[in-house]
Amino acid sequence: MVTVSLRFPSGKFHATPWGSHVNEGVVEWPPSQWRFLRALIATWYAKYRDKIKRETLEKIINSLSEPPEFYLPPASTSHTRHYMPGSNRKDLVLDSFVVVSREDRLLIHWREIELPSNSRTALSILLEGLSYLGRAESWVTATLVEQPAEEINCYPADCERVTRKNMETVDVACTFESLEYAKWQNVAIDGILRLKLAEKQQKQFEKGKDIEKVIITASDRQKVRNEVPPTLIDALEISTADLRKAGWSSPPGFRTVSYFRNEDCFSPIPFEKVKLSDKKVSVVRYSVSSAVLPQLTQALWKGERIRKIVMGIAGRINNGSIPWVISGKSPDGNPGQSNHRHAYYLCESCEGRGKISHVTVFSRQGFDGVALKAFLALKKVWGSEGYDLQLVPIETGNPNDFGGLNPEKGESQILASSDTWVSITPFIPSRHPKIKRSEKHDPEIRRKALVRELKKQVKKELDYIGLPEPEEIELLPKLGTMLDGHFISWLKFRTERRKGGGSRVNFSGSGFRIKFRESVAGPVTLGYAAHFGLGQFVPESTLK
Repeated sequence: MVTVSLRFPSGKFHATPWGSHVNEGVVEWPPSQWRFLRALIATWYAKYRDKIKRETLEKIINSLSEPPEFYLPPASTSHTRHYMPGSNRKDLVLDSFVVVSREDRLLIHWREIELPSNSRTALSILLEGLSYLGRAESWVTATLVEQPAEEINCYPADCERVTRKNMETVDVACTFESLEYAKWQNVAIDGILRLKLAEKQQKQFEKGKDIEKVIITASDRQKVRNEVPPTLIDALEISTADLRKAGWSSPPGFRTVSYFRNEDCFSPIPFEKVKLSDKKVSVVRYSVSSAVLPQLTQALWKGERIRKIVMGIAGRINNGSIPWVISGKSPDGNPGQSNHRHAYYLCESCEGRGKISHVTVFSRQGFDGVALKAFLALKKVWGSEGYDLQLVPIETGNPNDFGGLNPEKGESQILASSDTWVSITPFIPSRHPKIKRSEKHDPEIRRKALVRELKKQVKKELDYIGLPEPEEIELLPKLGTMLDGHFISWLKFRTERRKGGGSRVNFSGSGFRIKFRESVAGPVTLGYAAHFGLGQFVPESTLK
């Protein structure tokens, strides 16, 4: 058997079923097999053409062409309304979607299908690379599972195991099974040829000529055969624009299959109210979406802006009082002496493009009560550059819950464990280096003294945040880092806060390699504005 697990980190699945207009407010549930197979093919084209052979992909698609069964988790529906500006009027557009818990999983289950080990491995890789299903904001994490623990509750209508009690029917977009595709292909070709013959006869009739002399030529037959995709995977690859251009009323190889699902599958479900004060976490992670994602070089200003917005949220829900773990200040407005236990607002580039794709908020003290409620209410950060950032809380917990070296699995590199850490954003010292007067005259001696003092500050910062004494601290010779395969100078980074205090030396920034005697868990952020993303380190292995 083959079972695919889908989770929706944004808490919604956004797709319009085949044959419905977006303004009808109808949602696709379950996700159609047609949509899922096309998503696998698109993922292969975008990410894995050099890793997975097309023959292997075709075997997977053919194997999964049979209509699957589903487990549909508890869900409800909702929508947003948008007024699209026009020349003379504004058009109302409804955006409908399925609301589902971020923790629940939806299962797509092929009971009778068995994949060989190489195809199963390839399918697992494709699923890891699948980032959304349906609309682009309908984010998804997909994995293969061995055995479904949940009870299947959505079947094709002709399934012998289905019980029709308290069930309703819904049409789901599916493909023909691979063995049936050739039969459909011949029927489709014959149908097109009949239409072409009728068109020729009509033209002949309009000219007053004998329609009995009209025939379909070999050239006509070959042209029609070229228009019909030869295999199922070829049919699934055709873009919507090409389908319209070719005049297809429905995609080749496409059919709708009637399914039974629970008639109360969208009934509101009462959730037990959880007291936030009973839950304490040290990490809140967000996924970032925007028309244009900012570069990691903007990390300081973005982190500073996020803190300001969360402080405003906390003040509104707590009668003007802002927890010190959010602001880093005591009630009288003075900086608290907390050994850096208040919140860090750290931007991450997890997609290898040098863009801010995630935000991790971390505190050694932990968040609960008002603080956690404020962080979970954070949804949007305005963009002074013209593009707002949408922040979706995707994880709460502790660093070891999701720290790791593989961002494709949703792991956070800055929360990973490693014995060697390397700068990814510039380190700015918060105190002036103490260089002796006798060391200032000779440039080489002065340089060595500066390196010595910077290393002392790094060592002192590590001790201050409770990390062990390093075995080695090495100043990186290059004044920058690698982002998206390109060298980016520290001078490109924002290194001074827009507002607020903090002791800062007039310094362009430097980078270090820190080696510990044993593995230590991140985050490792040091120096001026470390709570806003400067002085940030990642495991050395992630930069190779």
